[in-house]
Amino acid sequence: MEETEKNGLPPLKTCPILVKVFTWVFGAVFLVVFAAVLFDRQAGVYDQKLRAASVFLSALLLSAALAAAAYLLQKYEKPLEKARRILLPCLFAAFFALQLVFLYFFQVQPTDAWDFGIVADAAIRMGGEGYTPDVYFSMFPNNIPLFWFWAPFFKILSLCGVTQTQTMMLAAGVVNCLLIDAALFLIYRLARRMLGFSAGLLTLLLAGMNVSLLLYGPIFYTDTITMLCPAGILNCYLSVRDRWREKKSLWPPLCAGAALAVIGGVLKVTVVISLIAVCIAWVVQDGFRPRRLLPACGVLAAAVLGISLLQFAAVQGMDPPARQENAIPHSHWIMMGLTGNGSYYDPDYQLTLSVPAVERPALIRDEIRRRVTAYGPAGLAAHGLRKLAFTWGDGTYLSSVKIDWGAVDHENPLRDFFYTDGQWFGIYLVYIDGLQLSMLGLLCAGALFIKRKKRELFAVRLAVFGLLAFLLLWETRSRYLVNMLPLLLLLQAASLCVFTAWLQKKPWRKQARQQI
Repeated sequence: MEETEKNGLPPLKTCPILVKVFTWVFGAVFLVVFAAVLFDRQAGVYDQKLRAASVFLSALLLSAALAAAAYLLQKYEKPLEKARRILLPCLFAAFFALQLVFLYFFQVQPTDAWDFGIVADAAIRMGGEGYTPDVYFSMFPNNIPLFWFWAPFFKILSLCGVTQTQTMMLAAGVVNCLLIDAALFLIYRLARRMLGFSAGLLTLLLAGMNVSLLLYGPIFYTDTITMLCPAGILNCYLSVRDRWREKKSLWPPLCAGAALAVIGGVLKVTVVISLIAVCIAWVVQDGFRPRRLLPACGVLAAAVLGISLLQFAAVQGMDPPARQENAIPHSHWIMMGLTGNGSYYDPDYQLTLSVPAVERPALIRDEIRRRVTAYGPAGLAAHGLRKLAFTWGDGTYLSSVKIDWGAVDHENPLRDFFYTDGQWFGIYLVYIDGLQLSMLGLLCAGALFIKRKKRELFAVRLAVFGLLAFLLLWETRSRYLVNMLPLLLLLQAASLCVFTAWLQKKPWRKQARQQI
């Protein structure tokens, strides 16, 4: 009879070959990403061209400091866990206080420089004197759900006597900070359930070191308000697995996970990648289980249907003008991803809009074929490497650019560090890009060189890999990583914890401690 662990799963040594192979592929791909980011420093988004040596040294020093922190957290895990009811509220209160400081100093106002300002201005006006939809929402109907997300909030503020635009922006920023904190709590809970309390604390420490999370407080766009969805979906996945073993009803976590996927997916489509990842993991993680196909496919189908219905209702509720005439095909963003570093390219918009709507799909299809032919296999590979370096090498996730657009006050005590034209911005870049490079190296090392925890981390790695593949195909930028940043922090913490435990020659736990 096959040996089993107490939780009813096959022992770790029988980890399915598919999970092992995928983990090696994941590690190899992120080794390529690591090398591309390290050696293609010209793919950055800022004027400062950092030398590879300075970023690499920063990554080494930060990795050493993080390894020491992981060691100390493991060594003193028991007393820290006993004090968690005091420790965790204090940590989150301190982080929220920092968020409020950054929110105050880096206030932004609605501006038409990019989508966030346009949608925020429309939602504020809808909450006040009313708003007549313009052609923007005909071209970009994907942002209509975000409009409806914030419009009721601003309407409530207006009814309460809050009429100044900047006060409304600050209030929405506070809500955004709370949503970010909720995402961090969910990823802490996920790390604790998978790997133990010390891994959960280390994940929070990594989040605190990532200044981009502070700078994104004023930017209440789809990236941050959906951040809690991937972490929540993975928590629901663990609950499904537990309840399956205990022969309990799967409906509560299935419904919760589907709801998170629908709400998050209608706001930002990459949330669906997390749901697809956990459905695949559910079927194959413990060896192929055909009995699990039905609930997995059912959840996916329900989520796709829910997203479609919500998107339809949002668009019909706004009814922007001339939708058909101004529609931009989805293939437009694939075409744009084939130019330069794969980022926004205005001439591609002009090309798409230069012909009537009915002719656009054919025009874009021909242009994609032309560009792929012009690249050839070697050119496409080089272009893909440049996209990887551009997307994954920016530790700021474009936060310094976004807070600069529409900034209320550039003259504040922190401007020299975090605004792109600041005197010490280059020092900040060395730190934050070093932290990003450290993350990429740990993601690679954790998959290639650490034998333990392959199965537990399979779904998380699958979600991150899915995002990477999607952005290789699509138009890309580092900001698109933000809503899955908690998952990246978890994988970084997992590599550190398992590696330091191995260095101490201590066996890693077979089970995580009891969840809170």
